Amino acid sequence: MAGGEQGGQHTVGDLRARLAASDAERARLRSEVAQYRALVEQQTAMLVRLRPDGTIVYANQAFQSYFGRGCGGCYEDLIHRDDRSFVRTLLGSLEPDHPTAECEHRVNGAAAYVRWVQWTLTALFGADGEVDGYQAGGVDCTLRRQAEQELARLVDFTSAVLETTPALVVVLDRAGKIVRYNRATEEFSGYRFAEVQGRFFWDIALRPDDAATGRANFWDVIAGGRPWHGPLDWRCRDGVCRTVDVSTATLNEDGRTQYLLLAGHDISARLAAEQALRESEARFRAVLEAAPFGLHHYRLDGERLTFVGANPAADHLLGVDHQLFRGLSLEAAFPPLAATSLPAAYRDVVRSGRPFHDSQVTYDDREIRGAFDVQAFATGPQTLAVMFRDITEEARAAAAVAESEARLRAIFDASSDGILVLRQGLVTAANPAAERLFGRAAADLCGRPCGELCGEQGGGEAVVAALRNAASEAQRFSWQVLRADGQVRLTEVVATGVEQPGGPAVLLVLRALRGRARLREVLVNIAGALTAETGPEFFRSLAQQVGQTLEATAVLIAARPTPGDRYLETVGAWVRGELVSDFSYSWAGTASERALLEGEVVCERDARAQHPDDLLLEQLGIDSYLGLRLLDSQGQAIGVITALSAAPLDDVAFAQSLLRIFGTRVAAEIERLQTVEALTAREELYRALTDTLPEMVALRQGRHLLYCNPAWQRRLGTFNGAASDSDFWLQRLAPADRARVSGYVAARERGESAPRDFECQILDRSEQPFGARVQVLPTLYHGQAAWLLVVTERPAANS
Repeated sequence: MAGGEQGGQHTVGDLRARLAASDAERARLRSEVAQYRALVEQQTAMLVRLRPDGTIVYANQAFQSYFGRGCGGCYEDLIHRDDRSFVRTLLGSLEPDHPTAECEHRVNGAAAYVRWVQWTLTALFGADGEVDGYQAGGVDCTLRRQAEQELARLVDFTSAVLETTPALVVVLDRAGKIVRYNRATEEFSGYRFAEVQGRFFWDIALRPDDAATGRANFWDVIAGGRPWHGPLDWRCRDGVCRTVDVSTATLNEDGRTQYLLLAGHDISARLAAEQALRESEARFRAVLEAAPFGLHHYRLDGERLTFVGANPAADHLLGVDHQLFRGLSLEAAFPPLAATSLPAAYRDVVRSGRPFHDSQVTYDDREIRGAFDVQAFATGPQTLAVMFRDITEEARAAAAVAESEARLRAIFDASSDGILVLRQGLVTAANPAAERLFGRAAADLCGRPCGELCGEQGGGEAVVAALRNAASEAQRFSWQVLRADGQVRLTEVVATGVEQPGGPAVLLVLRALRGRARLREVLVNIAGALTAETGPEFFRSLAQQVGQTLEATAVLIAARPTPGDRYLETVGAWVRGELVSDFSYSWAGTASERALLEGEVVCERDARAQHPDDLLLEQLGIDSYLGLRLLDSQGQAIGVITALSAAPLDDVAFAQSLLRIFGTRVAAEIERLQTVEALTAREELYRALTDTLPEMVALRQGRHLLYCNPAWQRRLGTFNGAASDSDFWLQRLAPADRARVSGYVAARERGESAPRDFECQILDRSEQPFGARVQVLPTLYHGQAAWLLVVTERPAANS
């Protein structure tokens, strides 16, 4: 009994001890659970547990603060409606072997902007393999998503700019292999990007002889990190090397060069045009140096005409060394001219631009002692050239001819013998004695065939035959002259062939023969030199000089705006002695079309009959036409220069030479102007595109503001672009950010490693701060280094 009681006491004691130990264990477990719960509640990440149907059975404080709700609701209601199907599909795909997955989706909320959450989801399975619920941990990834979207937009923008820019852009990696090749480079080189990707640049773009040097230069740039700029002979797919103006920039990461950017543009056409211009000027200078006429150059300083120089022919013509006159005034260099009107005329040439032409003749006892043909024309804003040639013998001959013609006219009119001039069988002139002989006035005689004036039966066949033979040999014969009153008189006639300006003729002397010579004087005026002007004034001045020299009805310099255009635009037009406004005309079916296709067209006469569809020839009454095609540096037709006249061309060889001499210079100037217009149009297009961007964009060079788009002006205001002690846009940074951002900018400009984009606070034009993301991007502007600033306003957080 006693033993039983003792055993029972041990059992009770053991139970009590066990109960005490169990209570201690439960207390310990409750403490650990409390600590774990407190740890979970303190997490910044969101933790949530869901039933299989999506009901929230647990949510920590971070989840409740973010979504504004706790347990009891359905989590699917918090998912953006466009993402719910995606999340359901993902949860349904979880299996016991693969119970965990990650996803990102948008969530509903009161915020004014879309929010994103990144979750790590874990499915909880029971012993039967069925889902008992879900557990998830997540964080807000909105800023990362926005940054990725912004980066994608920036990449798309950059790619679009690279693909649309006319500049050649190539990106190389550290080894010199091609990793980017824009469309302009494909079209220029003839290689598609897929063909050259991963290949060494020097193997593709350089000649074999230049590859070693190009490779060495590449490693110098990579090692030194210094940009390089200069001309590069780029070998294209067709084997032709073209000159490209290239600039390089290094793209660095962690202080180490990772990529090399090459940007450039084709300057082959410009170099060819410059070379053609130099050659043209050299040829022109050689012509002047070898010309048989003298040439003086003057500069107008106020009222003083200062002698600048002369060509060798001037020394020979005047018998002096013109080097002695350099720097002297015109009056001091040539005293005899001081009392003449020439100094005032020369000053007027410079001021008005009107050319001057005169013949200076000196007499001695009414005999010509000396004569010069003088032409003066402006060669620049304050300079002129005076071209002169010795025409003493010509003047003496002309005076002798005039005197002789006067004497012959007197003899013609006073002769007692009748005199007729016939051309092609028709009377063209008759003297008073012939009027009396035929009993008809000269006007009644002119235009009649000689057969009507014969009293012989059959119209004087013997007379007509004799006149036909007179062209080659003088003929003597009898002519029965039929008078107006019907009477017939027998006359003795001497007929001889003569040359006249209008063509061969026959001179008839009835009863007596008085020899008479008809002399023809041809005056050739040569435009002495091209003016120093460029652009429209150059073309107008040249058209005027050529028109006056050739005595043409019109001289047109016309450009073809683009290779596909079917019309021409005049850039210089001299019509009927005046400069006229530029105009355009279709060249289809015209003489200009032939010139564009054939290179040169010469119509000495009957130009309208040969080109019946040319309205311009019809309107101006043109009979002769000379046209020359103008070629650019690539050998493409870009225009024509034409000389048109209502009369037949007199000296074709001279006119052709004149147009050929000036053609190269005209073509080079047209090409230069078209290039400038194209570049201006592209810059206006890019500016218009930038003006529409919602981001705030500015371009600066050094400390000067070159441009800021409307979005920048509305938000930050404008700047005067003047250099200042601090960078112009740093004034808009919040004071707390200025030192940090200034350091970034200075480091990037020195080529050191620094963030190319960062976030900061900026003061708008009303001095109110706002958060922004700033990108500082290197670029080129007119061949010089510049920086592009892109400011994107950061959305304000809405708690």
